Amino acid sequence: MVVTRLLHLLFAQSVREQAAGRPSKLGWMSGLIDPQIGRALSAIHTDPARRWSVADLAGIARLSRSAFAERFVELVGVSPLRYVTVWRLDLAADHLRSGSASISQIAHQVGYGSEAALTRAFKARFKATPAQFRRRRNSVLRR
Repeated sequence: MVVTRLLHLLFAQSVREQAAGRPSKLGWMSGLIDPQIGRALSAIHTDPARRWSVADLAGIARLSRSAFAERFVELVGVSPLRYVTVWRLDLAADHLRSGSASISQIAHQVGYGSEAALTRAFKARFKATPAQFRRRRNSVLRR
């Protein structure tokens, strides 16, 4: 766990150094450059299943809720909770592509209380249910 955290910090620092001259063009990586927003992003990535609130993330960033939300949108380009949603759905898609866990298991791993909740959000983002998404991927691999 310590090695994983150290690698994460080294990666974040290298991104900060590489992007220091053009932070506004980097999307979520702009948030990593910022020490306060970077802490919140790290927390989201470390524990995507947690029931995040803007207040929780602002506390991690050591900012007021309004200052945090404004700065997050300015740097990352979306609201904090929208970022959490997109991150969870992208993780779910990765799990569907690479693993054999059930959709219910994936839902709980990425922070959805039920398979139905994940399915609704997933379909809105990917225009397919998780089961359809998995079947499409599997049919492409068989060709």
